[in-house]
Amino acid sequence: VFISYSMLGFVVYMVLSALGEVATFIPLADGFAGYMNRYVDEALGFACGWVYLMKYLFLPANQLVAGSLVIGFWLPSSKVNPGVWIAVMLVIIVAINILGVRFFGEIEFWLSSVKVVTCIGLIILLLVLALGGGPTHDRLGFRYWKNPGAFNYYTNDSRNITIEGPTGRFVSFVSVLVLATFAYTGSELVGITFAECARPRQAIPKAIRLTFYRILFFYICSVLLLGMCVPSNDPLLLGASGSTASASPFVIAIKNAHINGLDHVINGAILIFVMSAANSDLYIASRTIYG
Repeated sequence: VFISYSMLGFVVYMVLSALGEVATFIPLADGFAGYMNRYVDEALGFACGWVYLMKYLFLPANQLVAGSLVIGFWLPSSKVNPGVWIAVMLVIIVAINILGVRFFGEIEFWLSSVKVVTCIGLIILLLVLALGGGPTHDRLGFRYWKNPGAFNYYTNDSRNITIEGPTGRFVSFVSVLVLATFAYTGSELVGITFAECARPRQAIPKAIRLTFYRILFFYICSVLLLGMCVPSNDPLLLGASGSTASASPFVIAIKNAHINGLDHVINGAILIFVMSAANSDLYIASRTIYG
């Protein structure tokens, strides 16, 4: 996981750096499709624009469904139909986008602040747990890198597939690389907002530099610490359903450290993350249509 996220993070930063150079030279309101129209061919720009639009038309729905599942942590579907929460969240994000860029930016500022504070808190907590500062005072260090190991072979219990040896490790690396690609989705969002900057030639290089630190700290550092605090063969990790906060490796690390009462806090933070992602996805979809 650490290798996959590191490699993909490097690729993402290189792509964003190239985008930053082009956007600094000529900021366009058309986004990626506009640059392809200008520098390559109109056919490529047309195809890119529609593919990018379809992506961000599907993602808000995906995020809203995820949000309803997160709420199911408190109110299961047997009590309240998840469609109710999807409708409520849809109305909220549509209203935010209708009210204009200034209101959208203000809302995203506060939502992003919550995300940043939560991520920093979780990273600090993982570091403390790895160094033995948790309730159990068990200093984990790199114990799980030795047993069960930092580079395991590929296994898929749902399909009864197990690939051992070097081939299995390579397949495992590739499978994580695919998941990491989805995790980095949205990193290019900064390229959509370039044309709306007051001083793009000053703001764009600064935004790209900040992206490097975001990738390094929030992605690579957190994955490294998770690998130190959660073993790859943890029963909670292998049996996770992915529908609530209990499936999060952060929560698994907290449970293994016997810290009670933090599940609800993390679940609330995940709900905020999902709402922010859906809000941003709808914003990008509208800007892509405009372009």
